[in-house]
Amino acid sequence: MRYEISVYRAQGATPAELWAICAEHVDKPGARMKARGTVEAKAFLDQQLVFDPDGKPHARHANVIGWPDEKHARKNLALEIADRMTLEVRDGHEVSAA
Repeated sequence: MRYEISVYRAQGATPAELWAICAEHVDKPGARMKARGTVEAKAFLDQQLVFDPDGKPHARHANVIGWPDEKHARKNLALEIADRMTLEVRDGHEVSAA
């Protein structure tokens, strides 16, 4: 099985441009994204993960692949990457840790 996560490349885009991509390609009716995490690609590459830039549904879209099969190993990599992210809250929404 191929594990992957969907990402959008943010380099060179304004926050408004990124939120517009989110509104068009990520938001769902009744489920609008409240925040996003931004991180340098190096955070994924340092974990031996790879980008598969497919450009679908948007030119900035890519899938991150190369995740291990073991669930706990995937979670640990994701936590390492999350620790390096910057959180941006949308439209003043409050975001709490789950």
